[in-house]
This record gives sequence, structure tokens and C-alpha cells, in this order.
Amino acid sequence: MLCRALTFLVVVVAALIGWLVNSAIVTMAYDRELTFSDNARCRSLDAPTSCEDLTAYGEGLAIASCGDLLGLFANGSASAETPGAFFLVDPGKLTMTKIEATGPPLDVVHGLYYSKRSARLYVVHHNERAGESVEVYDVVEPAASALERLRHLGGFGAGPALELKHALTVRSPLFNNGALNDVVEGDGDEFYVTEWLPIAVPKGGKAGLASATLDERLSKEFLAPMQLAHVRMTKILRCTTAPAGPRCEVATDERFVMANGIATSDDRSTFFVADSVADTITRLRRAPDGTLVKVDAVQTPYTVDNMETGADGALYGGSVPLKYTCREVCSNAPDLAATKVVGGREVGCGRSPGGALRVSFEDGGAQTELVMHDGSMLSGVTAALKVGGAVVLGSAEARGVLVCEL
Repeated sequence: MLCRALTFLVVVVAALIGWLVNSAIVTMAYDRELTFSDNARCRSLDAPTSCEDLTAYGEGLAIASCGDLLGLFANGSASAETPGAFFLVDPGKLTMTKIEATGPPLDVVHGLYYSKRSARLYVVHHNERAGESVEVYDVVEPAASALERLRHLGGFGAGPALELKHALTVRSPLFNNGALNDVVEGDGDEFYVTEWLPIAVPKGGKAGLASATLDERLSKEFLAPMQLAHVRMTKILRCTTAPAGPRCEVATDERFVMANGIATSDDRSTFFVADSVADTITRLRRAPDGTLVKVDAVQTPYTVDNMETGADGALYGGSVPLKYTCREVCSNAPDLAATKVVGGREVGCGRSPGGALRVSFEDGGAQTELVMHDGSMLSGVTAALKVGGAVVLGSAEARGVLVCEL
């Protein structure tokens, strides 16, 4: 009886391992071929560190959130080589100007969203000393005449283009260290924020695992297999910022393998969430009480990271076509990483292709690839915005942004 039970267990384990291996092969997209856009159409704009997310601002401009995410995951937020900062990107002038911000010092900034409705900027802030938070700023700009004068002088380098005045800090017991990803404003005094990890990043990052508890170490070891098995564990959180005090709760019963970019329609009735492991974008309807209810979902050809709704109502997101080249795989699961020749160009760790994907739910989920970059000028695309006649690409691992003409 014991032998029969052990035999059954071995068969089950072998089947499970085989299934996980097959899932890894499919998820990593080892056999995918790509056609790259001409790199001559692209120009790099430098910044002190990587700029993981972008949000549209005004006519033909974008705001970038720039922070040392690699340092956060390796050694914790306190080790960030450069404090988190914000830059105004003008792809027409090919300029990138730092925006001064009041309020608490920033360790590492992540996802962000600018609201035309409230003139506020929402930012995910990783700070293991003070606690994971979402920072909210009022955006103050010069008079229209001054703005035009700055443009005429050749870009915003001629003076301060914008100022961010700190409005509030929101923290919650639901915010795990390093686990928040992207944020978007809701209807009224509320915002929604995604978790890309179901567990906290250890204080001190990967180096901090040495002093982590057994539960923390086990959770970290089992995370990758659970993601490959597409186990849905991450959530969307809703926070209200009423005068009575901030309060956060789980926004929906829907769960995701890795909830990443989040976007909303202009009227705040519909929200979109990218699952970066399942390669899906889920559409959710906002109920009167602020909870989100799933409507449908579309499968995307590539992983989509950060997203934003464009003026035409379609979604624009940074795409990751080859997961075996992305930073998370290269650093946390090196056995799954690879260097290959794709589309006639060598790709791999440190040279991870990425692009811009347009998705329209109004057209039945129609998808259009606007740009596909080979990773040589900007490795690891995490955000993409169509700004005028160009696409701006951001990354979590490469400094600055990439501007590509359409």
C-alpha cells in the first residue's frame, strides 16, 4: 500500500514538474520571432537613473517617474544611488527637465498618474524606513504666456516648467514593502493601486534575505513556481482620501498573477489592469460604491507593463515580447534567461527588446504594434506613451527614456 502511494506521489510530482517546465517554455516565449523598427528613428534622453513609468501631461508632453528600482530589489530602498525624481519630457524638443517637488524626501518612485480632472499627480513610493506609500502632489504650472515663452526659447531647460506641491501621503497595512506597482485616480477622493507581488520585498532587498524569517524565505522561493503556474494572488486596492483620513481596502474579488499597469477611462467608469505574467488586460466596471467588477479581458501578444488611456480612448502600454531577456528573470531565475538572435539581432539580459502596443476595447480588443525596439538603446521597456508624432519609452533598468518617431 505504501509503495503504491509513493508511486502515485512520484507520478504526480513528475507530472507537475513536466507541466511547470512546459509552462515556463510557453511563458518565456523562447521561440518567438520579432520584426524590429529602425533604431535610426529613436533618440535617447538621459536621466540620472531609470524611468519606469510615464504619464501624459498637456499637449505633447509627458511626466516620467525615475528611481533606482534595481537598487531597491538588490539592497533595499535606502541603498538607492539617486533619490527618486520626476522629469518633464518634451519629445518634440527632445528635452528632459527635472521637476522640483516639495514634501518628504523620496527613496524610489515607481508607477505614476497625472489627472487632468484634479491637476494632481499620484506616485507609488517605496521607502522601507517610513513605509510603502502613495504620494499625492498638486501640479502647479506657469501662466500660459510663460509656458509658450519657455517653448520658444528651445525647451524647458530655460527655467522651471512645473512644480509639484505635496498634498498628502497615504499608507496602509495592506501595502507590503516594495509590492505596489501602479496607481490611477478614481472618481472623487479615491485612487486605485496595483500589487505586482503578493508578498513583501525583504527589507534590504535580496541581500536582506539572509536575515529574513523562514516564512519570508520560503515565500520568496515559491513565488516563481506559483507565477509560472499562473496562480492568481495579487490584488487591486482602493484608497479614499477624504478629510476623515485615508482608508484602503481590496477593490475587487478579481485576482491576478501579477497585477501591473492600471488605467482608466476619462469618465472614471471603466478601469483596465494588465497582468504581466498571464499576458492579459482585464476591463472592469466601477460600481457606485467604488468596487470594481470584471467585464471582460483580452489576451495580448506580448506582456504589457504600464498603460495609459490615450486621447482616442485606446490603451497605450509598454510591451515586453521576450520574457527570457527581462530583468526579473535574469536576476531571480537565471536558468530561464537566454541570449539568442531574433529578427537578425542579438537579444538577451541587458538587451531586452520592448515596444509600444495600442489596444482598443471599443474595436473588440484590436491591437496594433506602434514601435518595437531591440533593446540596444533602452533595455527592458516598462512604459510607452504616444505623444504627438512620437512614442516615448521608459524602462526599469536603463537610464532615461527613448523617443521614437512614428
